[in-house]
Amino acid sequence: MTAARDAEDRARNAARRRGRRGRRRAGSRPERLPATFWWLWFSHFLYWAARFTMIFLSLFLTVEMGLSPSSMGIHLAVFGLGGVLSVLAGGAVADAVGRRPALLGSLGCSAVLTALLAVARPGPGLLVVLFGLGLASFAAKPVFETFIADVVDASQRHRAYSLNFVAINSGFIVAPQVAALLIELSYAAMLAVEAVALLVVCLLVAVSVPSDRRPRAQTPGTLPGRGLGPVFADRTFMAFVALNLVFMVVLMQNTLSLPIFMAKEGYSTSQFAWLLTLNGVILILFQMPVSTRVLQYRASTTLVVASALMALGYAIYPFADAWWILAVGVTVWTAGELINMPTAAWITSRFATVRFRGRYLGVFGLTSALAFLVGPLLSGILLEWAGPQALWWACAGLMAASAVARWLLVPFQEERIRHHR
Repeated sequence: MTAARDAEDRARNAARRRGRRGRRRAGSRPERLPATFWWLWFSHFLYWAARFTMIFLSLFLTVEMGLSPSSMGIHLAVFGLGGVLSVLAGGAVADAVGRRPALLGSLGCSAVLTALLAVARPGPGLLVVLFGLGLASFAAKPVFETFIADVVDASQRHRAYSLNFVAINSGFIVAPQVAALLIELSYAAMLAVEAVALLVVCLLVAVSVPSDRRPRAQTPGTLPGRGLGPVFADRTFMAFVALNLVFMVVLMQNTLSLPIFMAKEGYSTSQFAWLLTLNGVILILFQMPVSTRVLQYRASTTLVVASALMALGYAIYPFADAWWILAVGVTVWTAGELINMPTAAWITSRFATVRFRGRYLGVFGLTSALAFLVGPLLSGILLEWAGPQALWWACAGLMAASAVARWLLVPFQEERIRHHR
């Protein structure tokens, strides 16, 4: 009897050990993301790898079109205005007609307008093309993000948005190198290749991404009304959007103001380029490991950490009397960017049910477009009248205040996103 009981105990203990190992293996292996997501991921990578005008538009306008700096600023503002309207309309259109038609429309119109830009000449026609290009181009981002939220289960969305962010940054690393080679031939060649690449992405989405149905039914918990009014009336969400706008305006200074500061300090263009490369490499290598850790905490709280890291990174700049100190600052604020970008998009996707998701992500995308308008204006005033040191301290102070505001918003935000999946 004793021997039999010992054998039973050993068998039960072995079963428990196998169960624990099985649970550990199951817990360490994330669920597979759907095939549609991976087609969207690959399409998004190709999209950003081909967006040469997003990087070299200012050079195209001044070098190829011969515009003065002030005239170039007006043309960029028109392009940005199209982007502001686009991110608002893009999400609403995606809700109204479906994600796939909205995405195909954005990609197709972007390809046509990019081709027209290659043959445009200075004048009203160029302004019209730039406005249309901004309108078409910026619409893709909220539609991509809405589509991802639709096809990926709520438990996997943070991982999906992190992977989407990897696709965007991978494309940004490829695009400047390819565009620089094409510019050696001509700007027209660069724009022609971009237009063809956008058509390829459009065809890829048409062939690989299944048609989606426009959500029609009013489900419990959805917001009443039509258009963007209910989104703007959501005070908790708009506070969240305002704080993300602050983050984006400050983040943009690393491509607007940092190169001017480095040039005045005697650094070369290649040294600035290496800082951008450092930022891109960190984002690609550490995005997924950091995102896995972020999921262990409350999402709203991690945004507080993101703002604090951004503040610390900019607070290092005033003391930078060597390139490696600038690199340390870039590394610190890049850690904040790693946390903020996918987490903020994920939180937005959970603020509303599927019927209003496109509109919420569209308004959220407004922060990037508005930063494109507000960032150059504010940095130009501070750089001209107060100098770069004042700009860096202002950026650090803004992000420190943003961290406090985000901390105060945590309970309201968590209460809202807990109800929507």
